[in-house]
Amino acid sequence: MSGQAYLYAAASIASVATAALHAFAGGAMMARPFYRKAGLHGLSTHAFRYCWHFVTVALVLMGAGYAYLATAPQLWPLGAYLSVSAASYSALSVAVSLAEKAPPLKSPPTTLAAIVATFGFAALGVAGLWAD
Repeated sequence: MSGQAYLYAAASIASVATAALHAFAGGAMMARPFYRKAGLHGLSTHAFRYCWHFVTVALVLMGAGYAYLATAPQLWPLGAYLSVSAASYSALSVAVSLAEKAPPLKSPPTTLAAIVATFGFAALGVAGLWAD
């Protein structure tokens, strides 16, 4: 197995771990209290639930994509797409944190998505995509 495959495998593991944290720990710590509070104020939570599940599915699929790339690293456009997506998730988390006047590095999605993106970009770099 090449260094590139190991980096893609690491990105896959990080993506799946992030999905698990999001679905289980994040659900208990963040989503349930939010849903209760929203319900008390008569707000609909359907859109929030949809987004929550969409993010979970996206993270699992990202992990599956990186796992596939560990076996087929020549499909670098998929690696670029997944890595840019992970970096975008991190950047979005920073933007939301700043908008809420909260420290961005205390928001788990900022760091977790950055870790996934770093592994993905490192795998692309090992492939020599940015070599002169």
